[in-house]
Amino acid sequence: MIAESPLNIHSADAQTFHAYVATPDSSPPFPAIVLIQEIFGINENMRWTAKRLAEAGFLVVVPDLFWRTAPGIELDPTDAEQRRRAMELNAGFNSQSGLSDCRQTINHVRGLVSCNGRVGTVGYCLGGRLAFLLAMQGAIDASVCFYPVAVQPELKKLSVSKVPLLVHLASDDALCKSEAQSEITAFVQAEASNRVTIYDGVGHGFARMGRTGVAAAAADSAERATVEFLNRHLAQ
Repeated sequence: MIAESPLNIHSADAQTFHAYVATPDSSPPFPAIVLIQEIFGINENMRWTAKRLAEAGFLVVVPDLFWRTAPGIELDPTDAEQRRRAMELNAGFNSQSGLSDCRQTINHVRGLVSCNGRVGTVGYCLGGRLAFLLAMQGAIDASVCFYPVAVQPELKKLSVSKVPLLVHLASDDALCKSEAQSEITAFVQAEASNRVTIYDGVGHGFARMGRTGVAAAAADSAERATVEFLNRHLAQ
């Protein structure tokens, strides 16, 4: 059975924020993943995702990125009012503070006795953008981004790092349209070890729990590729 537990992380400005941890039911040390949330907080979907990755053998830590404004908030993307609240939180989110919190989490996790010393990131939506930027900064050992948002405007300011990067995009994503997808693909795959996969017939958020039909098939394929990619780069 996957063990679930809380973890406290110190921020760069000497405050403390919460993270959710899913630990495999096997013998440590484990390769670790810092799982980076969508705009809906550490909700049921993020815990479900964390447990699926833990079942694949990873120590998974999910930092609360909204702790400065709405600590512990959990929102349902299918509820219109909660979705509006998520958009408000996203509009007020400071990316630099979020990146700093992710780096603090990565450094903390890397030092845990249950970690084998190698840490990757997996991010969705907002989290996909942060995972992308963390890879460009060389802050991690490997990174996987699901439908990252607002990446295209950053590309002219960035250089591809040597951190292995896998990006999953949705062909019908209204938040990352075909032109942006083409630019992201050209940028990422300039490094031979990196890969971008575009899934036909699905839109933003296709990998959330409860997916059906084409989205379920795309999500299953993306998750298999993610586990294989992270095992290759994080296992010792």
